[in-house]
Amino acid sequence: MELQIQVIHDRLSPLNANLSSTSTRGSNSSLDDEIASLVVTEHLVPPEYAPRTLLQGLVELRFHLLHAAEDLERCIKLRLQVMSQEHDAAWWSTLADFAQLRYERSNNVEDLDLSVMARRNQVDLIPTNDQTTLGIALTSLARSLSARVTSGKHWSPRDVDRNIEIFKKAIAVLPPHGTQTVFALFGLTTALHDRFEISDDPVDIHDEIFYHRKTVSAADKDPDLIGVASLKLVHGLYACGVKLADQEYLDEAISTAKEYLTMSSESSSGNALYFRGTTLFLLFQATACKYEATGDKEYLREAVSISEQAFAYQPLHGESELQAAIYGDLATYSENPEHCCIAEKYLRAAVAKGATNHDTLATLSSLLVRRFSQEKNPALLQEAIAVQEQRNKMIPETHFLHASSLWVLGTILQKLFVATGNANDLDRTLHCYAAAATAGPTTPHIRFQAAKAWATFLSLVPAGLGPAIDLAPLDSAIESIRQLAGLGQTVEQRHTQLTDLSQFVLTASGHALALGRNNKAVEWLERGRGLIWSQLSSLRTPLDDLRSRHPALATQLEIVCQRLEDANTRSRKRDEQRQTMESGISLQEEAATHARLARERDELIDTIRSTIPGLENFLQPQDSSAWLENLPETGAVIILHVSKTMTSSRAIILLPGLDEPMIIELLSFSHEKAEKLRDKLQASLLHSHLLQRSCDQDIAGAQDTRQVQTEAGREASPPQILQEVLRELWKCVVKPVLDGLALSRSRSPEKRVWWCPTGPLAFLPLHAAGIYQDTDEAETILDYAVSSYIPTVAMLTERVKNAQIIPIHDNKVGLCMLSQPNAPGFPFIPGTKEEIDRIDRVLDGHSVKTKWLKGSEAVRSAGLDAMENYSFIHLACHGIQDAQEPLKSGFALGDGMLDLSTIMKSNLKHADFAFLSACQTSTGDVKLSEESVHLAAGMLATGYRGVVGTMWSISDSHAPLVAESFYREIIAKTVAVDGTKRLDGSQAAYALHHAIGELRKSVGDANVLAWAPYVHFGL
Repeated sequence: MELQIQVIHDRLSPLNANLSSTSTRGSNSSLDDEIASLVVTEHLVPPEYAPRTLLQGLVELRFHLLHAAEDLERCIKLRLQVMSQEHDAAWWSTLADFAQLRYERSNNVEDLDLSVMARRNQVDLIPTNDQTTLGIALTSLARSLSARVTSGKHWSPRDVDRNIEIFKKAIAVLPPHGTQTVFALFGLTTALHDRFEISDDPVDIHDEIFYHRKTVSAADKDPDLIGVASLKLVHGLYACGVKLADQEYLDEAISTAKEYLTMSSESSSGNALYFRGTTLFLLFQATACKYEATGDKEYLREAVSISEQAFAYQPLHGESELQAAIYGDLATYSENPEHCCIAEKYLRAAVAKGATNHDTLATLSSLLVRRFSQEKNPALLQEAIAVQEQRNKMIPETHFLHASSLWVLGTILQKLFVATGNANDLDRTLHCYAAAATAGPTTPHIRFQAAKAWATFLSLVPAGLGPAIDLAPLDSAIESIRQLAGLGQTVEQRHTQLTDLSQFVLTASGHALALGRNNKAVEWLERGRGLIWSQLSSLRTPLDDLRSRHPALATQLEIVCQRLEDANTRSRKRDEQRQTMESGISLQEEAATHARLARERDELIDTIRSTIPGLENFLQPQDSSAWLENLPETGAVIILHVSKTMTSSRAIILLPGLDEPMIIELLSFSHEKAEKLRDKLQASLLHSHLLQRSCDQDIAGAQDTRQVQTEAGREASPPQILQEVLRELWKCVVKPVLDGLALSRSRSPEKRVWWCPTGPLAFLPLHAAGIYQDTDEAETILDYAVSSYIPTVAMLTERVKNAQIIPIHDNKVGLCMLSQPNAPGFPFIPGTKEEIDRIDRVLDGHSVKTKWLKGSEAVRSAGLDAMENYSFIHLACHGIQDAQEPLKSGFALGDGMLDLSTIMKSNLKHADFAFLSACQTSTGDVKLSEESVHLAAGMLATGYRGVVGTMWSISDSHAPLVAESFYREIIAKTVAVDGTKRLDGSQAAYALHHAIGELRKSVGDANVLAWAPYVHFGL
């Protein structure tokens, strides 16, 4: 063997000297001959022997000249044969490059594994003081990891976390500006976007935008780098706007795209043209989204115009997939069949060229479905299903895209079932939706959308068809709602999300009720409604039990919750004026910090549950048994369930002592009827100008010339319209409930009912339902029970529980009265002085601790101090509700608005009762009926056990009478302790019932608008 090696060495030695000259001459035939000679004897020498090294060099040289696949294979093979020896960083870098190239040609994920291994070895061998080289190597390693994630094979979510960490390490050692830094930032933003697609964690999308902005700054003056950086920033802003349903991000995406197009208009380089064409495509998408969000056809016209501009850029014409995407999206908005056909042509061209990745197949499937919507040919759906199934096979079940692919397949199968009626397609549709909703790693958004599709489709399936129903997809969806509208977003962003999400809660609970799963229905209603107030309240949960077991964790959680509460009560609206890149980065940091605090809180809670015995369910949502344990003993809780997607309406009755809710079918009522009654009442109130407390208001509204029609066609005054609404509520809702409860008529009813209405019923005066005409059938709920309202059952049971264990200190028991008739910028309301005068006279002589803040004394600081030191607060002033930012709702005082965000920061441990003698303090937002976005609910969230508010404007002349009667009854029902009357908020509902009755006697049933607006919330 040694002789053979020596002979070979002698034959090949001359080639050493010829290597460089061969490269210079570029003679392929000579190079081929030399390689052939070496290959003949390759097997006769060990891998580390010089001729084998020479062969490796020659093959790599030929590959760089010709890029032949067989040379690439041999390059890798030869390096792998000597991999056990010691090599420098450059050697490992070359092996990684070859493995990456082969992956790009063969799509074999094992090449990525090889590339990752080689890159790690390269990084380990670079001296730490060579920071630029180290940064470049770290970037290459992270890119290989990113490619493995994108491949969908042999990956884990931890891979995404690792490459984000590595990209950040690379950026930390690279210079602040320059090509390599920009490339590292490109990779980091892509990795953050990938992780957001997996987790839906707002931290990642805010970080993505933050680093996009940094990339634009790092690109300095390089036009190509600025072009790519601007493109990625526009795409990130667009994605953020869509994912978070935030119009401001969409607006910024549009303005940034237009700014780049203006800036690059003079450049005619190939790259600049490509960037402009792609930017136009993104601008088209963002503008089309604005059309979808607003319905403004001007956005549609602009989107079509932009798409036509995008097609003018020749560099895009070779991009079959991009062209298909533009035409496909355009077909959606323009409804032009030609666009869909053109898109399909481009996409099939892309597939013909070998572009058969799962994204391409998804787009083709989508286009086939669009064609079906125009041509109504089921064969197109069958082909779309085949394409989508091919895509599904490419995605492992452990990949986060698996669930979304199943969901899409379900949507196509549903269309096919509707078109053909094939029962097999029905079963497959439900199976796909259920599997997607309960699949392994995926985003809350996909889980929710799949479960929503499952529930909606199930509602449409004829009775007797379909498989046995499993509620697991709905359980998954309810939990997803809590994640999609999590604490890491602003209150405004969460309300935007809940506009669509919370309606699903009614659908899900409706299915549970239909299956007799009544406790599950209550559980879902509680977990999915009143979410914002419950989240804010959870930040103020006492941590005494945790502190006794683990003081350090309790302190950590308390600090995070305080910071998160501050973040929740801040507004982050962007200024309308143009933002600099630096200010944009600052705003993004603030948003990302908010999201990180929410993540940190979740991690702390997970740690507490997993490490501290006895706290396994710490801050977990309660199940229905916990609510049933703490129901008040004095009456019934009535959840009124109506839903657009369910044919039945029901009253869910919770009674102390019962393990299961009682169900009363409301056979003559529906969601549609509730909407009609709500709209009828709202129109009447608007026509009567019952929008604010006023001294010159005609509550009866009899002289209003802008009248609406009754069902009989005659003109009716607002009081008559209200009486018609109250009559329907009585016949269809309230009377069936009272009959089911077997309540008896009484002059002074003692039984209480707590109404928890859903949907349109949240805007209707159930507490005043009845027949008021002077006939034999005249009767009202006022004759049977004392009514209160609650946003959620939990808000009531928490107060029952706390009243038992958290007494109000004697030195805090008392009433502070605040009157502000002349707040700056608001109409004068002189009746507030008379109102407080009357209250003061009622309390005089009963040794009740009182304080009156009036005029210049009625300012924000004094109001806060009063709330902290008096158990009762009476506010006679203007109340303002901000539906967009509910924590900015508040009370108009002498020096400005005392808003809920400020009140919530106070320590109101002894808050018992608040009387809000202002207008519309319990009127919510129609778009957020399940969230109780009004001042009364807000005051409950700040800590008050009970609140009196109003559903519409109140008369300045009647308010003093109601207040006087109310407090007289409170005093009459209050027990004296050592000669001092101890005000008791638990009597407030009875006192209001009495006061309304007194005003009703005074003004008569014809003036129902005068006394019906007053409502009681809470305990």
